[in-house]
Amino acid sequence: MTNKNSRNGNQAERNIPRFLFFEDIVAELKLTLRILTKENIRFDYQSTDTEFEFKKLVVEFEPDLIIADFNLPNFNGMEALEWVQKEAPEIPFIFVTGSMGEERAVETLKQGASDFVLKGNLIRLPMVIKRALKEIEERKQKISAQKAFLTSEARYQQLIDNAPVGICELSFKGQVTTINRRGAEIFGTEKKNIHIKDIFDQKDLSQYKNWLKEKPNGKSFNGVFHAQDGKKLIDLTLIPHFNIETKVKTLIGVSQDITHRAKMESELQEKNALLESIFNAIPDVIYLKDKEGRYLMVNKSFEKISNLKAKDILNKKDKDLIEKTLADESEKADKKVLKSQALVTTMQTLTDHKGEVLIFDNHKSPIFDSVNKVVGIVGISRDVTESIHSQEKLKHSEAMLLEAENVANMGSWEFYVSLEKLFYSLGAAKMLGIQLSERTLKYKSFLKLCHPEDRLKIGEAFRSAVLDGESFQIEHRILQSDGSILWFQTKGKPSQNDRGNIDKIVGTVQDVTEQKRSHEKLEKSQLLLKEAQSMAQMGSFDWNITQNILNCSEEFNSILQFGQSDLWLTFDHYLERIHPSDRELSRKKIFDALATAETYDIEHRILLPNHSVKTVRAIGRFKTDSQNQVENLFGTIQDISKKKEAENALLEGQELERARIAREIHDGIGQLLAATNFNLAALDGMPELEVEQQLEKIHKTLEMTMDEARRITKNLSTKILDELGLEKAIYELCNEAQAISGISFKATYQLEKDDLGEKARVTVYRIIQESVNNMTKYSEASTASVKLAKKPNHILLYISDDGKGFDTKDPNYKSGHGLTNLKERTKTLHGFIDINSKPNNGTTIQVRIPFENKNNYDKN
Repeated sequence: MTNKNSRNGNQAERNIPRFLFFEDIVAELKLTLRILTKENIRFDYQSTDTEFEFKKLVVEFEPDLIIADFNLPNFNGMEALEWVQKEAPEIPFIFVTGSMGEERAVETLKQGASDFVLKGNLIRLPMVIKRALKEIEERKQKISAQKAFLTSEARYQQLIDNAPVGICELSFKGQVTTINRRGAEIFGTEKKNIHIKDIFDQKDLSQYKNWLKEKPNGKSFNGVFHAQDGKKLIDLTLIPHFNIETKVKTLIGVSQDITHRAKMESELQEKNALLESIFNAIPDVIYLKDKEGRYLMVNKSFEKISNLKAKDILNKKDKDLIEKTLADESEKADKKVLKSQALVTTMQTLTDHKGEVLIFDNHKSPIFDSVNKVVGIVGISRDVTESIHSQEKLKHSEAMLLEAENVANMGSWEFYVSLEKLFYSLGAAKMLGIQLSERTLKYKSFLKLCHPEDRLKIGEAFRSAVLDGESFQIEHRILQSDGSILWFQTKGKPSQNDRGNIDKIVGTVQDVTEQKRSHEKLEKSQLLLKEAQSMAQMGSFDWNITQNILNCSEEFNSILQFGQSDLWLTFDHYLERIHPSDRELSRKKIFDALATAETYDIEHRILLPNHSVKTVRAIGRFKTDSQNQVENLFGTIQDISKKKEAENALLEGQELERARIAREIHDGIGQLLAATNFNLAALDGMPELEVEQQLEKIHKTLEMTMDEARRITKNLSTKILDELGLEKAIYELCNEAQAISGISFKATYQLEKDDLGEKARVTVYRIIQESVNNMTKYSEASTASVKLAKKPNHILLYISDDGKGFDTKDPNYKSGHGLTNLKERTKTLHGFIDINSKPNNGTTIQVRIPFENKNNYDKN
């Protein structure tokens, strides 16, 4: 018969149990399968009714449970049970038969059957199978525990080998068979098969021999022995021990070199700690009771727990053996089993004969006779004390770990190389957005969470850890489901197994997104500050007055030309840069402000190593401590050399303008007034016939004086703009210049009425006026043009001539007052000016006024 359910993988990977049915009646098998299916028991199965197939399926199918009929031809159920007990005793074996007497039922159980169910009471079969499946699971857990025990044994052996005391095993005759490294050092020998008579002074051996005569049974011995060379005093403790491997009673010896008496107490404590680590595992307790609660059978574990022999337990009830409270709990559970005819599970706490508190997980099930009548109870009690305590400690540790991880915004993880899988703590799982119920990720799935640009360095870090044993610390990004990105710092350290191979990596992960963003903001702010200081030609400093340490920005060092070699700057270095003529006054102002903790704002010159001079504006603010004592000076230095030069040039230009006006008044109006004065003086004594002619001459001179006054006033006043407007004023200016100089001017005006504000129009007119005056005086041009036009993003003023030009790199022209005035007026418009000229190649001036700034001058 074939199986009804699919099977996947081998024994280790399958997740549903496998049943082997030994049954020769198909109808009864189908009935059994329906009952199990109805009870929602999932399983794979195979069935057979022959000896050959049965044995073959036990080996190849590897069933978790065997369900057999008792009566089969040729090869019956008991024969099958006997064979299974020899070949696969770990497989639970359940009889399902038509009838079975009580004696036979007990016999099947004694032979190793797990249980039996009558075919007339198949409804009980699911319960029996569930209990058997639970036993299977418990057996797997026990195997796991045994593996853990073996690992613990290996660690224990390592502990023994590296123990700070001597540990050896010897026969009752005194022959040492095994000894650890420290023991060999204490005994002064590397030999294992050596007799204690060859180690200790013969006089001291009498105490050991007297102890042996007493035939100690579990009683330890302690004595102090002198080494044969007399150089050592050795403390030796002997404990009777039954060697499980050799099945021989031996002695375990713990020795210490107590030559230096001061070390005796600490070394004895180490020995006692080592001895206390020795313990025995306690297996499950199994018992049978009748309906009245009397014990019919108990196993050896029951005897050990109760400290009673079986003869003292059988035919007695719980109330005869244990305290009343526990007996009442047990009796209550028994009654519930008998009434429900089903499995009852309880937890019970008791104190054993040693006074130790133990916790047992009790499972009680009814025993049925051949007519399906309850005749007794079978019970299994498992000592789960350590398991519960470990679970509680684990929960407490996990809670503490989670709290610590939350506080530190950090989690932990382990990567198992063979599984290619990562296991995360709760804190790490929360940070990475992993399902808290699983907390595991395949390595490839973890890489998919990481930013594509970071996957290569993550992979290299893991490979180096596995292949080269290198620890790592990397920063990387994790992609979130909402599209956002978080930054994490991951640390990993490879871990070796007992064979020295790297089998896993342990590490931590920390969310550093906020730190990363803060750092990026800080770097950006520092960069912006650096750029701003560079553009403003302003540097900053912090003077720690107590330590006389000057911390400076890059622009500060650049302005004062401090090099990289000037690492430890003091305030004296700054003072030494101040121009000798300004130093004392500047120093006085700074330290006067220091005395009163006031802010200072001064201008002074600095003398640089290349002997050049700059003018700077220095502002400082003092910071006081809790006692109102000045501790720091925060200050700025701004290079205002160009500003000073522009101001000086503007002032000088104004003075030159005043001188030009004075010359024009002197050469024009002054000369005309002098001529008038001379003509008036000539009237005295002049014949009457000539007076009228003289007055006519004086009148013409006065008219010329008035015309000259109007011309000068017109150049100085903006009244022409008010009367004519900018466009006509430009045309009038060009016409007058053409009349005076003979240069052919072409003026073009392409602006709307509101394109320039009132004050902006005045500034533009003054720029044109200054340029035209320069042309008429210096250019020697034949043609010139003035164009004012509107462009997409700015207003363009274009002025050109074909004159003799000049070298724009020539310092005399570069700092000329006419050009300086043009630049300063352009700045008031927040505009940009380009002056291009070459000798014998004419001159062009372009002024661009941005639209957003064309009226700013009016607002300011």
